[in-house]
Amino acid sequence: MAKKDYKLNRFPDSFKCVFELWFDIICEYTKIEKEDAIQYYNERANVGAFCAALARNNITYLEEYVCEKGWGDNKGNGRTDLSFYFRGQWYVVEAKICKGKGTWLSKFKSSIDAACDDVHRTWQKQRYSASIGMSFVVPEITNK
Repeated sequence: MAKKDYKLNRFPDSFKCVFELWFDIICEYTKIEKEDAIQYYNERANVGAFCAALARNNITYLEEYVCEKGWGDNKGNGRTDLSFYFRGQWYVVEAKICKGKGTWLSKFKSSIDAACDDVHRTWQKQRYSASIGMSFVVPEITNK
């Protein structure tokens, strides 16, 4: 596999409010559904919880929409997981779920690489200020 050359940036500190609400939403769900957790569902449920945090912060967003992806002969229709407008900038997001048995670090790396590859192929990303690859890590719980 070729080495990925993606730029890793921190979110602006002003974005902290979204991450805090996202965590709160996950906790709220778990309090209601005591033997369940959002993290164990697919990426749509996890993106949905993230969008709830965006909405609670009055951030405009659009999720799971048709767009054109790729370039040249590899161009075609696809779906983008999420885009949102925050403090004067548009962000485009592609997300993957990371779960299963095995080495977590290698699974996470594969998952985040796939999300970054996918967001890179999003043709519309050219009009966005930033593209984001997200990976939702699902912990494995075993009974011993």
